Amino acid sequence: MARKKPRNKVFLIAYDKRGEIVEKCEMTYDQYYDEINPIVDSDAYHAKKGIRRLTGEIYGYKGNLQQSFEVEYDEDGHYLRGRGVHEDGTITEN
Repeated sequence: MARKKPRNKVFLIAYDKRGEIVEKCEMTYDQYYDEINPIVDSDAYHAKKGIRRLTGEIYGYKGNLQQSFEVEYDEDGHYLRGRGVHEDGTITEN
């Protein structure tokens, strides 16, 4: 049986400097864009949890993968760089 595509969901996985999973998080599309989420938005949270890399997949209302991304942080939890692959194949890096 085919697996149902996620709809209106965002899946996040945070890793430490050794590549071990620190935290997994699932939320709705609206929660991701409309609310403050420490796993995404807080340098202090990244530092406290030892988060050095965050990966994510963003699924739209139709179940389409709108974006997958990877973000890296320094030991103080500050953003270093990120890479996103969008639904249309566009890649953004900064």
